[in-house]
Amino acid sequence: MQRRERRRSDRKDAMLDAALALVLEDGLDALTIAKLAGRMEMAVGAMYRYFPGKSALVAALQAREVLSLAADLRLASETAVSAAPELSPGDRAIVRAFAATRGYLRQSVEAPHRHRLIDASLSATEQLLDPDAARSVADVLGRLLEVVSTPLIEAARLGALTEGDALARTHILWAAVHGFDHLRKQDRNQPRRLRAAALVEIATIDLMRGWGATPTTIENVVGALRRT
Repeated sequence: MQRRERRRSDRKDAMLDAALALVLEDGLDALTIAKLAGRMEMAVGAMYRYFPGKSALVAALQAREVLSLAADLRLASETAVSAAPELSPGDRAIVRAFAATRGYLRQSVEAPHRHRLIDASLSATEQLLDPDAARSVADVLGRLLEVVSTPLIEAARLGALTEGDALARTHILWAAVHGFDHLRKQDRNQPRRLRAAALVEIATIDLMRGWGATPTTIENVVGALRRT
């Protein structure tokens, strides 16, 4: 039974790999069960045993890639904190939050295929998923946002930031970095001070100041982030 489940899981992963390739070739709107069946050389009916429709397929693809991103951003957070053992617990919590969002900008270069899919999913104006599939993806996105919101809550609890809505702050921070990612495409035409990485640092400083961080905390956090 375990071997059968493992084979099914491997088969499903191969389907999602093929689905991702189709999205990168033709866009998310063009992905269909029939096209995926053709790419996999499978009967359309057999494909429905894994995914009951396009909505379920897109949801599974999004969920897999978002969880992969969350793991990478969590690693980026821990790497940044390990490079700054001298900081107070509150300052280290802020480093975790900002290192994760900065990691999103970095992974656009290190994992471009995944980044393109997530960017297309977040930016799509049309409704791609049915309500049940949308809820399942929202749950996964919540786990991604926790990589940032949890350390922000901890930083406020320890007095490194003022009390505030950590989830709202997370969305603000995420939206800022997402926007800078699009500006990054113009980096080659911009002076260093207007390139995405420099603007992310400016935004980091301004947000920390607005959320009550002291000048010493700001200096500590920025210094730690620059080291990674």
